[in-house]
Amino acid sequence: MPASLTSTSAPAPAPAPAPAPAPELHSDPLINSFLSQLPTKTAASFTPNQLEAIKRQFGNRKWTGSHPVDIRLSIPFIGRGFYLVLLMGRERRSKERLRNDRVFHPLWRMGNLMAIASATSVLLAFGVCLAYLLGEYEERTLFQVQPRLEQYLRRQWK
Repeated sequence: MPASLTSTSAPAPAPAPAPAPAPELHSDPLINSFLSQLPTKTAASFTPNQLEAIKRQFGNRKWTGSHPVDIRLSIPFIGRGFYLVLLMGRERRSKERLRNDRVFHPLWRMGNLMAIASATSVLLAFGVCLAYLLGEYEERTLFQVQPRLEQYLRRQWK
């Protein structure tokens, strides 16, 4: 057995600490925001080349942040708050990202099903109320316009 593989060899030296980011990267708001969200030890482990690659990757995004429909509500409910976000607009994600989103955020989760059922119930109740009100309105106008029909219907209902 070679001598380098025996257990009597000296312990490996500790890895050298990662170099600090280049000074121009420290003043970059994107890098500062990114590093502030990481544990200190992890943030210190990035090399200047890695930080430059991160800046290139995330700094090139042309996100304007505007949607034709952008509804954001915070709903207080029995000591807890819930939020509701409805965003609608043109699809800009790649097909690969859409596939990944379907895998990691499936539509058929219990919470999503409950939200769909709740929204359907509210819309159905609204539709029933609207149909009732429209029926009442049409019934009144119908009886005002055609009194003979009103007399006929009243006789039929007695």
